[in-house]
Amino acid sequence: MSSLLKNITFIVLILLFLGISYILLQESEQRDSLAGAPIVEVTEAALTPLAEDGQAVFDTKCAYCHGLNAAGRDGVGPPLVHLMYAPGATDDARLALSIRKGVKADKWPFGDMPAEPDLAEEEIRSLVAYIREMQKANGIQ
Repeated sequence: MSSLLKNITFIVLILLFLGISYILLQESEQRDSLAGAPIVEVTEAALTPLAEDGQAVFDTKCAYCHGLNAAGRDGVGPPLVHLMYAPGATDDARLALSIRKGVKADKWPFGDMPAEPDLAEEEIRSLVAYIREMQKANGIQ
C-alpha cells in the first residue's frame, strides 16, 4: 500500500472517530440536561436581606444538587422546601450542622450530602434563613 493511501486511510479513520465521539457526546449532554427536573413546585419568597445573602450562597454551593429555589433535582438531590425539613422536623441548629458536617443518606436515594466546612458561620445562618423563608412561602412552618 502506498504511503499516500496509508495517510488518507489514517485521516479518514481519525475523522470517523471524531465524528462518532461528537455524536455520543451530544447525546450524553442531551440526556444530562433532561435529568434533574424540579421535584416539588416552589413559589418564590419575598426575602429578607439575610435570606437574600443565603440565596446567593445557596445558588453557588447548594443549587446544583438541591435545585433552584430548593425545589430538588430529580435523580440528583432532594428538595429542601419539603415537610421533611420543616422547622418541627429539623430545627435550625440541626440544619446548620448538616450544612457544616454533611449528612449520610438515609431518607432519600441521592447519596450522602457532602460537608461544607469552609462556609463562614454568617453564610450558614443566611442559608438557614433562606431555606426557612422559602419553606414559609410554600406553607411549611
